[in-house]
Amino acid sequence: MKKRVIILSAVAALTTASFANTNVEDRLSQMEAKLTKLEKKLKKANKKLNQVKAHGASDNIKWDVDFRTAIDSISYKLADGTKAKNPDLMTNRLLLGMGFAPSDNVLFKGKLGYNKVYGDTANHSQSNSAMGVGYADFDWVTNENAVDNEIKLKEAYWLYMNDTFLGSDIAWTASVGRRPSTDGLGINMREGMKDNSPLSHTVNVEFDGGSAKFNLDKVTGVDGMWWKLCVGRGLTNAMPRFNMTVNGADYAEDKSKSEDIDMYGFIFVPYDDGQYSIHTNWANATNLIGFTSMDMMQYQIASQGYDPTSLNASYQPTLELDGTAVDGTLNPTSTAMIPSASMAYAPTFQNFGDMQLFTAMFKAEGIGNEISDFLDDTIFFTSWAQSKTDPADGMKMLGSNESKTGTSTWVGLNIPCLLTEDGRIGFEWNKGDKYWRSVTYGEDTMTGSKISARGTAVEAYYIKPLTKSLTLNIRHTQVKYDYTGSNMFFGEDGTPYTIAEAKAMGQNPVEEATDTRVSISYRF
Repeated sequence: MKKRVIILSAVAALTTASFANTNVEDRLSQMEAKLTKLEKKLKKANKKLNQVKAHGASDNIKWDVDFRTAIDSISYKLADGTKAKNPDLMTNRLLLGMGFAPSDNVLFKGKLGYNKVYGDTANHSQSNSAMGVGYADFDWVTNENAVDNEIKLKEAYWLYMNDTFLGSDIAWTASVGRRPSTDGLGINMREGMKDNSPLSHTVNVEFDGGSAKFNLDKVTGVDGMWWKLCVGRGLTNAMPRFNMTVNGADYAEDKSKSEDIDMYGFIFVPYDDGQYSIHTNWANATNLIGFTSMDMMQYQIASQGYDPTSLNASYQPTLELDGTAVDGTLNPTSTAMIPSASMAYAPTFQNFGDMQLFTAMFKAEGIGNEISDFLDDTIFFTSWAQSKTDPADGMKMLGSNESKTGTSTWVGLNIPCLLTEDGRIGFEWNKGDKYWRSVTYGEDTMTGSKISARGTAVEAYYIKPLTKSLTLNIRHTQVKYDYTGSNMFFGEDGTPYTIAEAKAMGQNPVEEATDTRVSISYRF
């Protein structure tokens, strides 16, 4: 009886275990099937999530900020020995950069600008309504001059990129819009900024246009070789909308004004191995503007409160230079004075001719090969530039009806500061001769473009990161002028006289200018 019970119990146990094992295997199989389904659902969910993220990223403009607070101490020494100065000119400058990439080969870039002097909210002395009143709103310097509270467009352009060009192994880009044409290579170093295009020795102004760049290194075997075509328009003679002179002819050409100012040229980098590089830039600018000596004489009359349209025998130049009558000092003795005559008199720009510009720069980012850490971290550049005028018929471009050639040399050194861990010190020197003429109206210096100086300019600066986003910049710029007209336009107003000649003519030009700036920039 006991044996039967034991046998039956063993059979029951084995049977139960067998059923249990079968149940566990079934459950494991079911769980494995469920996990497989979950994995598939999870992969689909992740794929959709990635698509949503990618879509969201491409649908959002990426912003960056460059906000600078600066105080400048500026001073001018005039030819007669007097001085003009402002020891505490304070400004805020805000640059809002934006980028948008809807696909791998198309990109949008833009930048909004705000630049204002502390306490100045009106355009009371910086309108373009009359000669001598100021040109703060002139399109070439829309964002480089401190004016009012408005935020203006500094850059906006689309960029198309492709790895091949007509079946060749040439990567290329094409771009149209408001150009990144200020703070180019050379002038960018003192601000600790990435360089824009073109080379700043000859061109540093805002303008609208297009470009096409072709990377030639793969087809030539030369490191870093590329060529870039650039075209643009700097000023239009189109009539404004609702023009009262010609009713209904909105935006038609205004034949009474100067013609469109266009510029075309190229940038060519024949070699760039990441350490040593050579950069060249050629450009031709057409229909450049300026004023005649009569415009300037009449404005001088108006600035004294007299009506410049009612000239008589008393309005005569009182001095001569080399036997030639000069529109210099005026001694009006009659004619009724007119309140705000200088504001009422507004001469228009005239076309004085074309000009060619050429620049060649050598740059070294590190000197030698592991000679020392100091030399490895040293940046050096030297640049030579030339300008050549082509006056229009009957016009005196830069005071001459003959073609004139001017040259300028620029040398810069940017080194690590030995007293601080991450600070940098820079030194720059440039010198321009009598007929040197650059298009650098957008240069960020309160006393005018140092690059355009017909004379000698020296500059020293110190850059020190304070935090991850704050940077200190201390800069001192000093310019000693050998000739007048450095910051003028391209007509007779740009005539180069020596300081002594100008003084003898009764003029009182700036002989020396200095600008010391301390600024803190917030960037992210």
